Amino acid sequence: MNLEAIVLAGGESRRMQQRKELLLINGKPVIQIITEQLSVLTDRISIITNEPELYPFLAPSITIKPDIFPSLGPIAGLHAGMSDQEPDTVYVVAACDYPLLTAEPFIEMLALLGSHPAKDAVVPIIEERSHPLFAVFHGRTLGKWAAALYSRNLKVMDVLHQLSVIPYKPDNPSIAGQFINMNTPEDYQAILSRLNG
Repeated sequence: MNLEAIVLAGGESRRMQQRKELLLINGKPVIQIITEQLSVLTDRISIITNEPELYPFLAPSITIKPDIFPSLGPIAGLHAGMSDQEPDTVYVVAACDYPLLTAEPFIEMLALLGSHPAKDAVVPIIEERSHPLFAVFHGRTLGKWAAALYSRNLKVMDVLHQLSVIPYKPDNPSIAGQFINMNTPEDYQAILSRLNG
């Protein structure tokens, strides 16, 4: 199985009022924490961003890719990340606002997809909420992301409804607790308090 990681770093961070992926957790930018965790899984990691100058501190092995369809949200990021790879590639996908992310849930999701090879994706569901930007997708889904962009239907959940998806509901509370995304200054302070508690 060809495995690649996609990190979506193109958000505008309006509610945070500063770049989420550059906020520090234990002295490291969030995006560095995420890429270090993903490097446990694969050495093929791509950051999807139109501002590569923001990340000079990342490992030189990491690929920086711009959106092919700029300013069209996470679907454009997924499309850009998948566009130049082999169709049998499997992608672990992480948005840049999940600072507690580790490799462990991805290992479990990859095992699920491996045991159901006809499925298109594994998407976590935590407390009835889907997390499609902390998930695993097969490369065969590229056509669906492209069609959504061309039709300007930019809702990730609308595309998910067209895919054959395995829901992932982790039993381990320490894994379930990683699915917290950070959108506001209050979220950031709550995560710092949790880590320092």
